[in-house]
Amino acid sequence: MDHRTRSQRVPLAMPEPEPGHTSARSADQIEADADALDPVLGHWPPQIADEAERSQVYARWRSLVLDARALKPEAVTEQRRLEILGEVYRQGHNLDVDDAAELADRTLQECLGLYPHSARCNWSLVYFDLSVAPASDRLDEIESSLRTLRTDRSRAERAVEAETVLLRLFQGDRKGAVAQIDNYLTEFPDGQNAETFRDVRRKLSR
Repeated sequence: MDHRTRSQRVPLAMPEPEPGHTSARSADQIEADADALDPVLGHWPPQIADEAERSQVYARWRSLVLDARALKPEAVTEQRRLEILGEVYRQGHNLDVDDAAELADRTLQECLGLYPHSARCNWSLVYFDLSVAPASDRLDEIESSLRTLRTDRSRAERAVEAETVLLRLFQGDRKGAVAQIDNYLTEFPDGQNAETFRDVRRKLSR
């Protein structure tokens, strides 16, 4: 399932399973290294200047996938394993890696089926689905994840409110989008998305 139009770049290969691979990194280290890639691969299109940089980013990402797959059950809980893999596969989707979308979707659905209150899997799903206009059957799913994340204090509340603006726009709910922008601007007048949302609000109010 690839829910967006691919870029013009040639897709990259999903690493083949390596049963003998041993991770030199702990779950914490893999998670930290994935977070370090977030400024580049956190959204689509990725923030990559040229093919040389893309190759370097791919090498870093490929190493993360192999290490995440190699995490042993005695070293990490099943919830943590799914959270890490779901996020790494999501980043691979943004990097235009073959089959990353399907693996991200399958892993995140499994994670939330087992652990519906997992903050990491809910965040990964929201960013995954909102990378472009989501299919209509995904809108309720995104709404549910955002509702769960409103009770999570591990990330800034403004991120939840900002993603809710995008959801209202994708739902075609102009009044709801304006109301949500007003909520965001009241709570976070100097937030990262404030100026963009003020511009969007002006356009919606015409």
